[in-house]
Amino acid sequence: MKYTEEATLELTERLADVMVNQLFENKSFKTGGLANSIKKNNRVEKTTDGFIGVLTMDWYGSMVDAGVKGSVNNKGYNNKKISGQPFESPGQFKSKAIPKSSGLPTPVRWSLARYGFAPKPFINTAINITSQRFGKEIMDIGVEKDINDGIMDAYNK
Repeated sequence: MKYTEEATLELTERLADVMVNQLFENKSFKTGGLANSIKKNNRVEKTTDGFIGVLTMDWYGSMVDAGVKGSVNNKGYNNKKISGQPFESPGQFKSKAIPKSSGLPTPVRWSLARYGFAPKPFINTAINITSQRFGKEIMDIGVEKDINDGIMDAYNK
């Protein structure tokens, strides 16, 4: 199962690359912090059903993807059209201002909390692109190598 685990990690890393590309294509970045966070701490975990790729990102990544409705504008995002489907449902600000601890300037905290911000979906798009372009081939190679190793081990015993 060594090669299947390696293939799962390779697929997780390719997904991270595609997610970062989607952020840049959607212009969903200011400093690059979210994009950089997607490239960190990715790993493979073994479960009873096999291996699972674990991809992490900063906490606000899902809010960028799904958007957040404002406390005043809770019907939508100023009726902006979006392309793509968010991974999760949009959030909802309940208070009229974001806490000072956020570090954002006061006018920005008030505006975001009242009016929210539009979603810029990138997660589902990245998953679809990665699975279509790389998924089957990468996993087939890993499984095939593990099967060949198993046959060789059984033959050499």
